[in-house]
Amino acid sequence: MASGLLSPVASPISSYFPAPIAFLAQLSISSITIGFTPAYSFIRPAAFPLVSACVYSILNGAKTQMRPRWASLLGGASFMFLLQYLDLGLVRQWNWRDRGPASTEDLNTTKKHAEEGRAHVSQAKEHDVWAKLRWAWSSMLALRHVNTKYEARNVPVFKASDPTFVPSKPAFLVRESIIALICYLLLDLMAQRPPSPNAPQLFDEALIPVFRRLGDVTLPQLWLRALSLAGFAVTFWALIRGYAAAAGALTVALDVNEPRDWRPPFGSLFQAYSVKNLWGLLTGPAAKITYNVLHLPHGSLSARFCNVFVTFALSGMMHSCAGIATGMSPKQLNVVHFFITQAMGVVIEDLVRLAFLKAKGEERKSEKNTSPSLAHRLIGYLWVAAFMTWSGPVWLYPQASKPISPGTNNSFLPYSIIKAWKMGDIRAG
Repeated sequence: MASGLLSPVASPISSYFPAPIAFLAQLSISSITIGFTPAYSFIRPAAFPLVSACVYSILNGAKTQMRPRWASLLGGASFMFLLQYLDLGLVRQWNWRDRGPASTEDLNTTKKHAEEGRAHVSQAKEHDVWAKLRWAWSSMLALRHVNTKYEARNVPVFKASDPTFVPSKPAFLVRESIIALICYLLLDLMAQRPPSPNAPQLFDEALIPVFRRLGDVTLPQLWLRALSLAGFAVTFWALIRGYAAAAGALTVALDVNEPRDWRPPFGSLFQAYSVKNLWGLLTGPAAKITYNVLHLPHGSLSARFCNVFVTFALSGMMHSCAGIATGMSPKQLNVVHFFITQAMGVVIEDLVRLAFLKAKGEERKSEKNTSPSLAHRLIGYLWVAAFMTWSGPVWLYPQASKPISPGTNNSFLPYSIIKAWKMGDIRAG
């Protein structure tokens, strides 16, 4: 990775391309390349430096052009869609003819897949430019490829008791609109909290370790760790859930999508009795690296653990880019450290589970067929709470201790309903 990518000094390229324009250019180049070039075309790898240049511009220029929170979102999203282009455009070679990954099957099967794909784009002709562009954009934006044969694993459903259930359009619009409003107000409320004047002392990096200073750890410190992490988690839950609700309600209302296309971004919190369940583990690009690049055998323990570590490492890199876009350095962020620790937590859970099943003579029992008892769930909740309280501050504290410049708007929201209400002036928001 070029050192300039991590430099806090804005590069000349960012002065010519404002971050939002660079982001739009990134998506446009990626979509046009996937939609209008055949699989294995030399144009695909040739376009990668252009896509990377857009990410470079965003990471170096966003912090001087917008609020820190917005820069963070744009920086993380730019890296996420860089991975999406790598996956669709270079690894799996998605293309218009196959309406998905390049087919390695015989010609008759390939033609059948192409005909099936045409049915999903309203019988569009091969030369229909608009249909190609729409398909390519939707493919780039569809990180989970819901309701297709390429759907990611572990995508939550609308109702756990009935995985096939899909709400009606009116019910979906009402529910998602209410959720979007609640999430907006929740983010607005949390943004009203004034920054702590002694944040550098409260969130000192020396307080991050626990086991190395067991004799010095106090109950108030542990309580602060837990509360801070809970607030951090609620903020990001409200941000992601609120965006999904607002975008889903808007696109369904405009008949761009159907309710079935907007499955929830998160599963039930009651399933968070393990670190693995807490994170969900949508292993998209990680699976391609594990099986297509490293050629590890399917179903093996090595492949499973590699999948976990690559997934969390990529997530750590994405969140690092979010921090870099605000002006922080990777050394300050410690984000990759945090996510690799989460991977270790998942591996520990798997090893304990395998050892437990082996002791009972049930080592061949599938995890999906294992329903934990209430006692096991309670132990799991305590384990997850303790693990996150221990591991979370390595990511949270460096950001929480960073001083906020006077006058900086540190909210995710463009308008504050609560502030306008408190001031009694709609313009105050």
